[in-house]
Amino acid sequence: MSDSDLNVDAGRARSTVGRLSAGSLSLPIGATLLALTVPGLLVLDLANGLLGEGQGIPALPVTPGELGRTVLLFAGAVTLLQLRGPFFLPLQRWVVALLGLGLLGPLTAFASTSDTAVFLHDIEKLFKALYGPLIIAIFLAIYLRYRVRFETVLTMISAWGAIASLNVVLFKYAGVGVATYGKWSSAFKGLFLAQNELGLGMTISLAASSYLALDRPRPRRFIVALATIVGMLILGTRTATLGSIVVPLIVLFTYRGDRVYRRAGRRRIIVGAGVILALVFAGNQLSQRLRTESYQAKKYQRLVSGEFTRVLLLAGAFQYAGERPLTADLIGDGAHRYESGVADALPFKEGRALAEVDWMDLYGAHGVLFTIALYAFYLWLLVRLIPIDRIHGKGAKWTLVLMTGIYLTHATLAGHALASPLPTGIIAPVLAYGWWASRAQRLAFQRRRTTTEVR
Repeated sequence: MSDSDLNVDAGRARSTVGRLSAGSLSLPIGATLLALTVPGLLVLDLANGLLGEGQGIPALPVTPGELGRTVLLFAGAVTLLQLRGPFFLPLQRWVVALLGLGLLGPLTAFASTSDTAVFLHDIEKLFKALYGPLIIAIFLAIYLRYRVRFETVLTMISAWGAIASLNVVLFKYAGVGVATYGKWSSAFKGLFLAQNELGLGMTISLAASSYLALDRPRPRRFIVALATIVGMLILGTRTATLGSIVVPLIVLFTYRGDRVYRRAGRRRIIVGAGVILALVFAGNQLSQRLRTESYQAKKYQRLVSGEFTRVLLLAGAFQYAGERPLTADLIGDGAHRYESGVADALPFKEGRALAEVDWMDLYGAHGVLFTIALYAFYLWLLVRLIPIDRIHGKGAKWTLVLMTGIYLTHATLAGHALASPLPTGIIAPVLAYGWWASRAQRLAFQRRRTTTEVR
């Protein structure tokens, strides 16, 4: 597909954004592609659980999730290589810069060890961190090629949370799967393997569900949001439990200041606010039992007291980083060497270990330059979400900012996000939409100014 077939000029982009904001229907192909690449990937995660962690597909050294997301990753790379134009060039420059910085550590380690297996492990970890920038190109291509409206994007993200929650609930009562924290808690994750990433994804999805339930209150939207909350509380992670109550309230607060909200009829205002408050009440009631368990109560007490999660793992990571040369601090020394060094610094770990916090693990494996660049990339896209209020209102803008903020905060304080494909696959369509919409507005403004000057 050529650039002229896919890209749009400023005038067409502006008119497309205008039609989407007016509520035009999405083309079936665009909506189908989003369904396959957002909630559709849950099939891969369930397949991982059915096969068991680390077993993979017979005769293949990968799991279904790794295989499917690797295909998406390469599809994103091909998209960036083939397409040009004002929508893709900035993204291409970011990816090239990140790839160049990220390769320095693995190449340096390979030059000293010549171990191919270690080098491949380092490359695998690097591309997990690059998964987000690469698949954003796929969503950007979908938005440019098909008329996918804003509501459809949020609907697919909310569907991800509802489907994941439904599976957790069904597995819980069917007795299929495993508990989130073993025998210490009634929390349950079913067949899903990564409970923290799953809880983060559900929390991001709940923000989309809450906005949709408030924007146009309908019974099915309330059911989707409530189902997500129930699944989050059964999952039982701190992010999911706190998010089930806090996220709907934040969405209500930010939406209340929107001009669309002020112009809405009294019935819509009352119903929308009632829906959100009902969700908060339901979440609070459902979480009472979970929070009174001794194991969970201790976790929340540590959280309230300000104790940083995974403090012992961080201590081991800092000890290892403090003993390596300055060059390794700048460019990293590869994921394998870093993980082995952290495990050696911890008396209760063997083999390889991580700090389980993105910024530290990225810094340890790929250096401070790559870590700063990756955070800068996501902050750059976060800023591009701000002009979206001119199309969809301030409530929509702050909901998208909230979703991105949850993602980045979790990466910084609570665990993995930037280097985890599961939650990254949920936030990527949001960031791609913000970039597309803001860029289209800017190009349209430049076109109008040029036309005025010519006249």
